[in-house]
Amino acid sequence: MSTFLKFESLGDNCEMGFFLRNNSNEESSFFRWVVTPVNALINVLDSKFNGIYSIENLEESSLGMVRDTKYDLCFHSQLSVASPCGGFTFLSDKEKVKKVYTKMKKARSII
Repeated sequence: MSTFLKFESLGDNCEMGFFLRNNSNEESSFFRWVVTPVNALINVLDSKFNGIYSIENLEESSLGMVRDTKYDLCFHSQLSVASPCGGFTFLSDKEKVKKVYTKMKKARSII
C-alpha cells in the first residue's frame, strides 16, 4: 500500500489533489478539489455538512467554479460556464442545471 493512500485533503485548494494524483492516489474525497478557507472548513465540520451545496446557496465564482455562499467553499462544476458576452455566468439551461445538480446530490450522499 502506498504511503500516499493514507493522506486526506482538507481543501484549501486543489494542490493536494494534484500531489496525490501524481503519487498514484486516485481515491475520491469531498475536499480534494474544493477551495476551502480554514473558517469554511471549521463551519462545514461543525455543521456536519448540513445544507452543503444546496442549489439556493450556489453562485458562479469563476469560469468552471461555483461558490457555496453558506459555507464560502468554491468547487469545480459544470454549472459555471463561459458567457457569450465574455467572462462567465451560471448555467441557465434548466434541464442541464438539473442534470448537473443531480450528479452533485449523488456526490453529497457520500458525506
